[in-house]
Amino acid sequence: MDHLASFAQVRPRLYGIGYDGAYYIDVNSVRENLDASTRAIVLVSPNNPTGSFTRRPELEALETLGLPLISDEVFADFCLTSDPPGLRSVLQAKESLVFALGGLSKSSAWPQLKLAWIVVGGPPQLREPALARLELIADTFLSANTPVQEALPELLAIGLSRQAEVKRRLQTNLSAIEALTRGSAVSARPVQGGWSAVLSLPLTEPLDWATTLLEQERVLVQPGWFYDFADERLIVVSLLAPVAEFAEGLNRIVRRAG
Repeated sequence: MDHLASFAQVRPRLYGIGYDGAYYIDVNSVRENLDASTRAIVLVSPNNPTGSFTRRPELEALETLGLPLISDEVFADFCLTSDPPGLRSVLQAKESLVFALGGLSKSSAWPQLKLAWIVVGGPPQLREPALARLELIADTFLSANTPVQEALPELLAIGLSRQAEVKRRLQTNLSAIEALTRGSAVSARPVQGGWSAVLSLPLTEPLDWATTLLEQERVLVQPGWFYDFADERLIVVSLLAPVAEFAEGLNRIVRRAG
């Protein structure tokens, strides 16, 4: 992230995400990281990899800080709970200037087709000047390529079925986690949406779990520290893997964890 920010001449300051049985934005941490140079607060909802949606009380607390909110919502179409979260988009904000980001790559499962969008919300006196500035920015850079623009209506229509297919796989693999880890030393943190799951393993390995699983079980996972988790027991698994392969990999993780 740092190198991408440097390209845009932006200096990111990180705030905390807490966990108390559910993930939450540490609003006090956000406040502590603000200074006179802060220009916006960036959210990811549902978050990657926690799978947690921004909560309405969190949004209301962030609005009191008086800064624009930029919300990456590329996974928002992949809610995986029977009880949907109370806040599906930052566009539900009432007081702040907000930017909701989306794109074909995730929402319609077209990773090779580069087309994204920004929806601007908030009070008209904030929204209209922002739209004018965005128009200038958009005119300054090259637009999305013509073929993908021409094909967009069909891509979106086909994307609905692709989205449903992806969601079925995500839910199947999420159910497999619940079934295959029950009674084991592996526990899964709750997932509301997105394409990943966070697993907690026991502290029994001399090496980090990701290395051990790759070298000894031929299972590829991401270590929690890759996402700045302080808890070294955590690993992140992709819910996009083919169902049979995912179950086999999960069985190896459970067996190794003891």
